[in-house]
Order: sequence, then C-alpha cells, then structure tokens
Amino acid sequence: MPSKSQIFRFDSNNQQLNVVKRLACRLSSLLLPKLSVIADFDIRSANSPVIFLIDSTSLLDYTAITRYANKAGLSTPVYVESFPPRITQLSTSKRSDDQHSLLVQYLEEGNNLILPMQTPADLFSPVTLKQHDTHERELLHLLKWLQEQSQSKTKDSVCIVPTVCLWSREPKHIVPTFADRIFGDNIAPGFLRRLCQILYNFQLSRLVIGKPVELGELIKADEGVKDTIRIQRLKRHLARSLTNLHRIATGPTQKWKRKIIELVVRDKGLTKTLTVLAKREASSVEELQEKTRRILYELAAEYSVPHTGFLHWCFLRVYNRCFEKLCIDTEGFNNVRKAAAKGHPLVLVPTHKSHMDYFLVSDVFYGKGLNPPHIAAGINLAFWPIGYFFRRGGAYFIRRQIRGDLLYARVLDAYIRRLLREGYNQEFFIEGGRSRDGKMKEPRMGILGMTVNAFFEKAVSDLNYVPIGIVYDKIIEDESYVNEIRGGTKKRESFFQALKVIKMLRRKYGRVYIQFGKPISLRDFISSLRKEKQSIDKRNVTKILATKISQSINQNVVITANSLVAMTLLAHYRIALSNKEVLQKVKILLSFIKVRGRPCPLGLDINETEIQRSLAMFLRFGLVNKIILDNETLYIAKEEKRLTLCIYKNMTLHHFLHEALFATAIGTTDVTTTRKEILYRLWLLRFLLKHEFIDLLDENKDTEEILSSGVNWFATYGYVIETAKTIKLENWKACELANILRSLITPFLESALATCSLLTKLPESGAEVEVPDAKELLTQWQQLFFRGTLQYRESGNTLSMQRSYQNLWELLSGNGQNRPRQFTTAPELYSALEQLIHYNEPPLAGRRRGAKKRQKPRPEAH
Repeated sequence: MPSKSQIFRFDSNNQQLNVVKRLACRLSSLLLPKLSVIADFDIRSANSPVIFLIDSTSLLDYTAITRYANKAGLSTPVYVESFPPRITQLSTSKRSDDQHSLLVQYLEEGNNLILPMQTPADLFSPVTLKQHDTHERELLHLLKWLQEQSQSKTKDSVCIVPTVCLWSREPKHIVPTFADRIFGDNIAPGFLRRLCQILYNFQLSRLVIGKPVELGELIKADEGVKDTIRIQRLKRHLARSLTNLHRIATGPTQKWKRKIIELVVRDKGLTKTLTVLAKREASSVEELQEKTRRILYELAAEYSVPHTGFLHWCFLRVYNRCFEKLCIDTEGFNNVRKAAAKGHPLVLVPTHKSHMDYFLVSDVFYGKGLNPPHIAAGINLAFWPIGYFFRRGGAYFIRRQIRGDLLYARVLDAYIRRLLREGYNQEFFIEGGRSRDGKMKEPRMGILGMTVNAFFEKAVSDLNYVPIGIVYDKIIEDESYVNEIRGGTKKRESFFQALKVIKMLRRKYGRVYIQFGKPISLRDFISSLRKEKQSIDKRNVTKILATKISQSINQNVVITANSLVAMTLLAHYRIALSNKEVLQKVKILLSFIKVRGRPCPLGLDINETEIQRSLAMFLRFGLVNKIILDNETLYIAKEEKRLTLCIYKNMTLHHFLHEALFATAIGTTDVTTTRKEILYRLWLLRFLLKHEFIDLLDENKDTEEILSSGVNWFATYGYVIETAKTIKLENWKACELANILRSLITPFLESALATCSLLTKLPESGAEVEVPDAKELLTQWQQLFFRGTLQYRESGNTLSMQRSYQNLWELLSGNGQNRPRQFTTAPELYSALEQLIHYNEPPLAGRRRGAKKRQKPRPEAH
C-alpha cells in the first residue's frame, strides 16, 4: 500500500493531472491578473534550492507561487504534500518507501520545493484530524539532510523562504467561529473559503515573500536530541516565521470590543487608581468600574476588516476624484515594513494638515499589505455616520479637554497600553490638532507619554516610532484656516458640514506627498540616552523623544513646486513677476537646497513645466492675478490671498530656516559688522521665533552653528568676507537668495512687533496679564498696518501674535536666564524689534511711511 505522504511534480506523462494543472493556472490567471508581490528577499539571489514554506495545502497558492517563480526565472517548484489515497490517484508522484532518499534527490538536483505546514481543517476535507498537523515525516527528512550538509560545511545548502498568499485581511479569531469549523479558518482555509476570499478580495491580493529562515543555530542545538523533540522545535520555528508574516498584514488575533474593554477594566495599574479615587471621592470601586466601562464604550475602537475594506474602496474614489496622484516614498515604506517584521508595534506619527490625514496613512497601509493602525482621533469626529465608519476603521475618539479629569486620563492610558500589549499598531498626531498656518506645531506630550509609559510598564518590549511627512499641493480646508487665523471662530464638525465638504470634492487639488522617516526604536533611543548619561526619567525621555520625532517629521516634509512658487511670489511685495523671473528665482532656491549639504526630499523633478502647473493651480483657485502687458504675462499674489499663500510657504520654510535667520541678522546694507553684533541679533531672532519653529525650541543650542552655516554658504559666492572679529558684506543687495530668505522671516517679526505694541500700553510693564484674545490682537495689527508701520499683510496672523506674546513676556521678565541682553521695559523691547525689522526693509517694496530714515553706521553691539 503506498504511503500517504508523497512528493510529486506535474509532468507530461499524466493527462488527468495536466488537466487539473491547466484549469488551476487558467483560474489563477483570471482571478489574479495583477497579483502584487511583496518581497523582503530576492529569490534570484539565492545560490541554492528554494523551499517555499506556506501555511496549508492549496492548489491556488501553488499556482500563484509557480507563476511568481517562473517570472523570476526559477524552475517550476516541486510540491510536497500529504494526500489521502483517492486524491493521490490524480498525482504522478514517484512513490518510494525511502522518502528521505527521494527528498535528498530532489534537493541535490537543484529543484525548488513548496512545503505546506498543514492541511485545511474544514468539513469537506476527506482527511482525518491527525493529518491536519504539520507533516512531521517531511520535516524530519529535511532536518536530517540539513544536518548532513552542515557537517560537510556546505554553504547555502538550501534556502527556506516563508511565503504567504494573502487573499484576505481577516485576522485569526481567538475562538473559532461556526464558519471556521465548516470552511476552515482564515490562516488555513478550505477550498471553498479560499475561492470566496479571492473572488471578494482579488484586487488587493498579495504574495508576500519573507526573509529566509535561519536554521543554523537550531541544528547545532538539536544535536543528540530525540527526533520528536527536534521536530517540535523545528515546527515552532517555522510556524513562528509564517505567523509573523500574517501578523504584519492582518494584525494580532482579533478580540471583540467587549473583551478589550473588560481587559482594560481589570488592568492592575487602573485598579490601583480606582481604589485611590474611591477613597478620595467616598464611593465604591464597583461604581467607578461601571463609570470606566461607560468611558471605554465612548472611547474604544471596534476594528472591522469589512468596514476597513469598504472605507478603502470609498477613499480610492475620493482620492482619484480630488487628487492627481498619491506620491508615496517607496524606500521609506520598505524601511517601515522591515521595522514591522521585527515583531514590535509601530507607532505612526504623521503631520496634521487636513482632515484627510486621518485615514490617508491607514489607507496606504491597507493597500500595500500592512496592518492598518488604530488612530487617536478627536471626539468632535464621532458624529453619525462618520463616527460609525471611523470607529470600525480603527479610530478611537478622545475628548478634547481631559486636563483635571484623572479618571479619564488613567482609563485612556490603560486602553492604549492594552492595545500595544495586544500588538496593534498605533497612529496619533503629535501636534494635537491641525496646523492652521502650515508649519509644524509644538509637540504635545499626552499620547506620546502614554506609549512611553507602556514601555516602562513592560507592556511591550520595544516600540518603533515612524515619523511621516504629509504635504498637499492644495489643502481643501485652507480658506477656513485663514478665517480662524484672522480671528474667526472654528465651525464645529457635523453631518451638515460633511455634506458641504462633498461639494468641494468636485475640484482637483493637485498631488499628495507621503514621506516616511527612519523608524525610531524606543529601546535603542533609551540606550543612547544612557550612554550620554542623561536622565532616564519618563518625563525627560518623553520630552527628548518628542523633539526628535518632530524634527524628523520636518526633515521628511517634501519640498514642492507650489511651496517654492509661493515663496517667490510673497518675497516680492506688490511687484509682478514674469514667467522667466519666477523660473529664475525658483531655480535659485532649488540650487540652494541641492548644494547646502542637508538632506531634503523633493516632490518631483521641479522644472519649468511644474512651475507653470503651480501657477495655473494658484490662478484656478483665485490666489494669484494674471496680468498681460506688452504681450508679456505677469503674475502677482492677490493682496487678500497672501495669508492663504503663506500656508504653502510655511510648509517647507524650516528647510531654509538657519540661512534665513542669518540673512535677517545681517540686514540689507553693505557694511562691516562685528561678530558680536550678529550673534546678538541671531540670539534675539531665535528667542522671538522659538515657539514658531520646533528647530529653535532649545534656547541653549549654540548660535554659532547658524552663523557658521550662513557665512559658509554666502562666502562661497563672494557676498560675505569673514575675519576674526568682523563680517564684511559685498554687493549684498544683489543677492537674490538673501532677499527671498529675509522675506520668509520678516512677517513673523512684524507679528511680534504688533504684539509688543500692546505691552507698551500696559500701566505697569512688569505686571503679568493674560494673553490678549484674537480680536484685540487683530485690531492692534490693523492700526499699525494701515498706518504703514507694518508692511506684510500676512503678518496679521493672530496665531503667531499669540505665540509671540509668551516669548516677549519671557524677555521682559528675565527669569534669571544668562542672556546677551536683558530688556526691562516694553518700549525698549519694541525699539529693538523695530530696529531689527528696519535692518530688513523690503528692498523691492519701498520704505514704510512711518519708518525713520536709517542712520549710518549701524549701532554697536549691546
């Protein structure tokens, strides 16, 4: 009687089997016309036979792997499988009582193999339960042969590659359902379920090729051990590699929302908090537990793969309708995939410029075969029906204000810790809310601190933070942002507001650029802090990590043609530019970016075509006026739309920040200035703008770096001559780059000047007052702007004025800081600001009406 365990290959000697093969190949070619392959390992580089390790027996999996192997230039793999007697009648297997010799023969001949780990356990499989387990006989033969090869010191004897044919995104259920028992589970489905998965999900089907399994240490450790123990260890090792591939794509084993909530309620740390609160509030622990459940039902996500697939289908149509293209950083995404393969949860930290950000990254993950993250969203988005679908897409909704509510904060901390313990990827916006003016906001420590706390509480062994830069050619909500910047009230999100947005989706908003930064391992980050002998306190780690993540996000913000064109148009106040002039000035900015030596991603090849496309987009949205004079086309920014253009300028302004600070500190006149004076102005600029740019938050950072960076750049082109104590300028007014760079900073200085003018009206300059509201700040700005004291209309930014108030108050109060100069009165500070702005009067716009004529020479250093 032939053995049930057989090794067979399709050949031309059996007509019945060739019919089956042709039908399977035809079926796969119809259902999988564009089967995407995700390969962490190039099988063409293997110098030995390749064993494709798969989860379970499947003819469709076999045809998919065969097609991939043939396209890669490999020979058709041999299929290793245990069949019942009536199925083996179709095979032309070479039957042999000595299976070991047959397996060795195939491997030594250089044949590739497909080795399934188990047979599907569905109701229709004519096999016994014992045959559902791993094929121990084949694994024992394989292990013996590998041991013989290792003893003979043969290198690269075989390459075992975990392979997953991803037909469905459904994770494995912790408790098998009724359908799992009849049709097989999601990991090892029967033929009917596999066919239904392909029919339902064939457009998103993926063939995932993992990294080769390392068996060298396992073989050495198993010398002299019983065969049964060796096989069990080998099975666990191989199963772990396959499970990891599944986990990357489908996530951890699925648990229902109710189960997650009960696990959070029983959390040890939360239980201690409830005990303390019960004593403080004179209530029982049971009452607080019931309140905790109500909070969790309001908060918790209810992830559902079918809903996520439906959202993916919807967003694909929205993106195709609204945007020309999604430009995704492929190399960066591959680094994210490698980080996910390590088995630790990912914490995605993108920028937040639009409501489109919420599911943009999740949609990219879902479409590229990675498990979508759970997303921290504001409870303002929990309205019907958006909240229903977002919650089932992985969003959990957090109250906007939780300060002072100790119970809610502890419940949220325990919930995030449980999600990380279960292995779910996370996504949150470190800025807290959407950036209204285009710049990266100061980092918030709340959710970041909770993830760090999960590591210190040993809920996870490591976390990988992924900084993500998202840039839009045109933001859908930019007009509402400008309204808020000018002191308007924010409109609350609702169903009717969502209906209004649908009308806006009829227009094209250009491209979206998604750039993935290098993942930051929390374990390695803490180790580096220990080497630097810094404090490993949770708060200190969170603060330093927040700054590093924010700066990494800024480094991965793509420079687009729209941003450069906006910089060029805003730099020339009330002056129209021709096509040739715009192109010339954009090229100056591009040459600076490419030569300066610091990494910076560019959106696409920014050429004349891209610049014309940007100008056409600004014209279409009414941000720029087009003037035709003497058969020449000129472009000028609309006066009332300068603040809108400023949003796109600010998106990439930080890439020019250090050189812009230097150009602003130098001024506009060809003079010789002492290094001490320049350093003082740089210090003052950094202090005034430290809450505007996260790169300037560290006040103790050496200002000499900014000075050296600016001098080195401009000295290369002969504009700056540096001596031991002085810096001499030559033909400085002709430096177009310096003129543009100064225009990037001056509007923020004018916002600070308008804020400082309010401080001069205080009865006592040393008396602390509350930050003025937006209307009061805007009124003061209007008085200065229409009298000619302020030049740039975009300086009427109430957000910048509110941020500068804190900086100005710190300068006046002193707070015991060791600074180059202390300001004791508001008029004195106002005079220093006005003088700094007059150094940088727009060279192409004419002098302010209220400005005094500049005297020469410049004042000495303070």
